[in-house]
Amino acid sequence: MKVSLLSFYRFWQNQSLLRKSGAFLVSVFLLFMGIVFSYIMPCRERLLALEAQTRQQEEKNEQLEKYGLQDQRSRKLLLQEKYVLLQQKLPPGPEVGSFLLEVEQAARDSGVAIVQVRPREVQQEASWLQLPVELAARGSFQNMQLFLTSLGKLNRLAVLQSLVLQEQQENVQAKLTITIYCDKEN
Repeated sequence: MKVSLLSFYRFWQNQSLLRKSGAFLVSVFLLFMGIVFSYIMPCRERLLALEAQTRQQEEKNEQLEKYGLQDQRSRKLLLQEKYVLLQQKLPPGPEVGSFLLEVEQAARDSGVAIVQVRPREVQQEASWLQLPVELAARGSFQNMQLFLTSLGKLNRLAVLQSLVLQEQQENVQAKLTITIYCDKEN
């Protein structure tokens, strides 16, 4: 090892100042390029990839925020509209008579004859009353379909609980149970 360092030192001493400067500059340049390509370039590439990923995530966040705020406002308005509509369809008392008038009108409009109406016992829930009403109606299949569709459009909160259709010659007889809801009387 001493021999190789000694021979390099003698070789170095015999070189001109210009060659020594050139060799020094080349070695510094090679060292600099080695640092750039082995450390700085990979770090720069990772940094650019992270910047692109961050930009994409920020865009996604902005879209989600924008959607969330808009969606939240529109959902709130929609829920308020539905609440007002349900409140209108939920009368303060049973009002079975007005409900039956609406059902009779729907039957007439769709060409169906109501054969039997039988209100059942009122059931109390936490903050409302449930009134089951059994109906029997007769008409053609198409008219019965129109009648059942119109029941869903009544100005009253009502749920069709059961439906039994029976064919009778050219007509259909339907036996159905509809539960109507109202606020609990205080």
